[in-house]
Amino acid sequence: MKTLARFKALAISALMLALFGASLGTTPTRSADDVLVFGVDPTYRPLAFYDENKNLVGFDIDLANAMAERMGTKAKFETMSFDGLIPALQAKRIDIEAELSVRPQRKEQVDFSTPFFSQNLTPVVPIDRNDFNPKTLDELKGEKIGVTAGTSADIALANVPGLKVTRYNTTTDAFRDLILKRVDVVVVDSLTAGYQVKHTFPTELRTGRSGLASRTEIASALRKGNTELLARVNKAIETMKADGSLDAIVKKWFGDIEY
Repeated sequence: MKTLARFKALAISALMLALFGASLGTTPTRSADDVLVFGVDPTYRPLAFYDENKNLVGFDIDLANAMAERMGTKAKFETMSFDGLIPALQAKRIDIEAELSVRPQRKEQVDFSTPFFSQNLTPVVPIDRNDFNPKTLDELKGEKIGVTAGTSADIALANVPGLKVTRYNTTTDAFRDLILKRVDVVVVDSLTAGYQVKHTFPTELRTGRSGLASRTEIASALRKGNTELLARVNKAIETMKADGSLDAIVKKWFGDIEY
């Protein structure tokens, strides 16, 4: 009889615990599978950088968080140099890069989402150099050129023979050497160029008056063959275009521009 009474008591206790647990809510515990790891270069202002409070902010950060929210997950960020992003993706250190220019060479390495942006390459020169406004990459011949390693500018310039190119780990280093006149011009994507000149070097640098190449599409980059995640990302981008959140993020970081 004591054994039966003890069994009934345990059964009642288990039932009470189950009911109590259910009363706490229906939200499931978040698992590791519910987190998407985004890779970012924290020196690539305004795409990703640390603010005065040491918080990671920027266009890529807002974009990644908005995408993750619409996919029912959370975004986690791994920081690294720009040229390490694709290797990190291939090595499964990260799951996704929020935005990357779509290039034929990169299509062999990663899968791209539906494009949601476009930009061109822009020369940045000292503010007092009014006589230099190149319109093509060929017009950079004879100049000492700075680029960030692994970027679209680096890839584009590598295909033009006869250019004197210095590659930097960060865009900040490239602009520093431009101010110190160790290079004559820095080539960078148009959005970064405009933001940096306006907000960081307004009295020292200026952007060129023309793009150096045709506009390049921008999309999210994922590991090859991850079709399930790619479908989720494309759906999130479609939703962000429809609900206005993509426009809001673009306006926040770049103002009223055509993209």
